Amino acid sequence: GNQIISAANHDKAPNLVSWSTLPQLGGTALRMLQDFGNEHICVIQNAANSGVGQMVSQLATRLMKIDCISIVRKTGKSHHDFDAMVKKLSQHGAKVFAEEDLIEDKNLIKQIQAQYRPTLALNAVGGTSASLLTKMLLPGGTMVTYGGMSMQPVTSSTSNFIFKDIRLCGYWHSRWMKQSTYEEKETMLDLLVTQVLNNDLDLVDSTSVPLEDAKRVLDKIKSNDFIGRKVVFDCQERSK
Repeated sequence: GNQIISAANHDKAPNLVSWSTLPQLGGTALRMLQDFGNEHICVIQNAANSGVGQMVSQLATRLMKIDCISIVRKTGKSHHDFDAMVKKLSQHGAKVFAEEDLIEDKNLIKQIQAQYRPTLALNAVGGTSASLLTKMLLPGGTMVTYGGMSMQPVTSSTSNFIFKDIRLCGYWHSRWMKQSTYEEKETMLDLLVTQVLNNDLDLVDSTSVPLEDAKRVLDKIKSNDFIGRKVVFDCQERSK
């Protein structure tokens, strides 16, 4: 919208491609943090290195002043790439843990529960990773699912519902954008843009590619050539 264009013009090093991702990535993160309870002192998330995950950690720690536990996977990454990812996410203010370590060490889960007391979990993966989040939530906590990267269902034990009173729900940003008023959208974007211009929110590293190159780019994404970057397809018609 106009807020994005205006803000980009004031940016010392404007990147319209990265700015264009703010309403979706930043909007999704902000809505989940603000719309599912406002008394949380710690949020826990998987897929923390995703675009939304990066926004969550920054908005949680810098805007809402709450702790953020970010879970990432070692699998498929070199030692150097994993360390670089952890360093970047830590700079966003998050406490970063490897999913593999948490699965193997139940005491580590108990330590996190006792020290940080997570009551909100954000799930973009499903399967085992989602189950891990529910284990780490305190009684009465809420897990919000907004993605399913593993293509596995979200399941939870009966005891989580009976004895921990865990709430499972979902969030779809496109639905919020469709149902919200113009004023609500404007308020959200104004807040996000202000955070960026105040250097309290880093835009997600993004690259633009022509839509006609979609198949080639998607093949490269599968081979990790675009690791750490968000791909934005340019749908403009080009003269032949």
